Amino acid sequence: METFKFKHPRRVYLYTLLSFLMCMLGASSVFAGSRTPRNPIVKMTSGPTYSNNGTEVRLKLWMYNYDGDNAYFLNNVMLRIDDKDACTLNNMWSLISNVYHKDEDRIKNYENRGNVGSQGIIKLDGVNVGTAQFCNAKKNQTCPYNRNTGETKWTTIELKLSFNNSFSYRKHTVSVKGNWRDRCDDSKYNDKIWDLQNTLHGFVYPTNLDISKIGYDVKFTWEYSGSETDETRTGKWVLYRIENGKCVKQVEDTNPFTKHFTIADKDFRCLATYYLTFQPYALNETTIITGLTKGYTQGSHDPIEGVCRYCKHGIFSYTTTDGKTIPLASNIDFGSKILSHTIDSKGTCIIEFEGKFTRIPDGAFKDTKINSKDICIPNTVTSIGSYAFYNTAISGYLAIPNSVTEIGEGAFENCRELNSLSLPSNLKRIENRTFNACGFSGGLTIPNSVTEIGEKAFYNCTGFNGTLTLSNKLETIGESAFNGCTGFTGSLKLPSSLTDIGYGAFMNCKYFTSLELSNALSVIPEYAFKGCEGLSGSLVIPNSVTEIGNQAFSGCTGFNGTLTLSNKLETIGVSAFFGCTG
Repeated sequence: METFKFKHPRRVYLYTLLSFLMCMLGASSVFAGSRTPRNPIVKMTSGPTYSNNGTEVRLKLWMYNYDGDNAYFLNNVMLRIDDKDACTLNNMWSLISNVYHKDEDRIKNYENRGNVGSQGIIKLDGVNVGTAQFCNAKKNQTCPYNRNTGETKWTTIELKLSFNNSFSYRKHTVSVKGNWRDRCDDSKYNDKIWDLQNTLHGFVYPTNLDISKIGYDVKFTWEYSGSETDETRTGKWVLYRIENGKCVKQVEDTNPFTKHFTIADKDFRCLATYYLTFQPYALNETTIITGLTKGYTQGSHDPIEGVCRYCKHGIFSYTTTDGKTIPLASNIDFGSKILSHTIDSKGTCIIEFEGKFTRIPDGAFKDTKINSKDICIPNTVTSIGSYAFYNTAISGYLAIPNSVTEIGEGAFENCRELNSLSLPSNLKRIENRTFNACGFSGGLTIPNSVTEIGEKAFYNCTGFNGTLTLSNKLETIGESAFNGCTGFTGSLKLPSSLTDIGYGAFMNCKYFTSLELSNALSVIPEYAFKGCEGLSGSLVIPNSVTEIGNQAFSGCTGFNGTLTLSNKLETIGVSAFFGCTG
């Protein structure tokens, strides 16, 4: 074994001692340069507590440390809700910020178990949603959330937040934000902005509410959002319907994970507003809960031949000149119970029935301000009552569906704005004055189902300017039925089934070009064709006729052929052919 010997052991000793001292100095330097941060802390200590009045929560702020050169907030300290400034905290209590070392004693020795400072107003997007209040200030506190957990140099204070029920019961972030100066260990240490956030869990809430038609049902579907924890789902889903100021619960489900409700289509109301609400058990049951409710309004029906494909209710729609619904008698009978009579978002008046409505009652809209264009009468209707639309401003094309077999007396009398007419193929009789003084244009076809046309049925409909085609089963034409229909053109052929023509039936129909009479007629009454000045060619009075009334053909100046009289004719009235110069 080789042994090493130092020639100068004292010198080695000095070197060793010097090295040790240098190491100690270096370690001391490292220790002196380290920092123990005093970060501001905000923690939720109670709540959130939810009630019908709103939400309560308490935050605890470690907001001042008086070690060394102190640690404290500078300038404005903000309460923030969902990343928006909601309240300036130092306006409520001046010592929350700008505490310099010379003011240390003011806060270092401050304690108060009650309220501290003034109450602040919490405003979110300009709306007052609650109040804030400092309370319970304590000195000489420790902070378990900083490195120096045993240091008893903290001042803490609680911040009580009381949100009213206009503040939604959804999930929210609540934070205290401010510029923090930590000079406890280093007077030159930089200031730092802190945003100290806490979360209010809130409750789940519905999104994307929609409906669909499935068979005989209407299905409501939705998604939901929010913190998905057991705490946020302590409630149930409830669907409400609000209509005409009345609220009706439709259905509920205690399963917080459900995403749909189904109701029978007959119970669905297209014009009602539906509200889907997540109803927390902590709150009283109510239709609308701030933030937890989603509304849906169909807004209008989707009728197909008078029956809405969603709700399966009978629908009759119309408009009025004053934009108001027409008052209906309490006992009026449309053949189905009236569920509602309202105005939709487009200004259309809607009568909604429990099922298909089958009739338009007598005088239903008589002398009213109804002015619908191309009024739609669905094929569920079988009868239109007397004077149903008398003297109204309905206009455009009047299409009466083939389901209608009866049209009452004067049903459309004096509807001067109508401009064309289509009669149903199953109509049996056109009653007295049914279309008296209407403004129809074009031609007119009387369906072959019609056997009788009543008195003044088309009296003074001066707008017709086409041909008139009569039913081949027509038996009776009443007095003045077409009197004053001055614009009919073409040939007028009375079917062989016709046995009776009333007084003045075609009086002043000026532009017919020829006339063929029925061989079943026995009498041509007074004024029957008076003033039909456009008739030309020959005229044959069939052998069935025994009587021609006074002025029956008076003023028919266009005839230019032969006149053949019935061989059974017994009477020719006064001026029967007066003015038939041709």
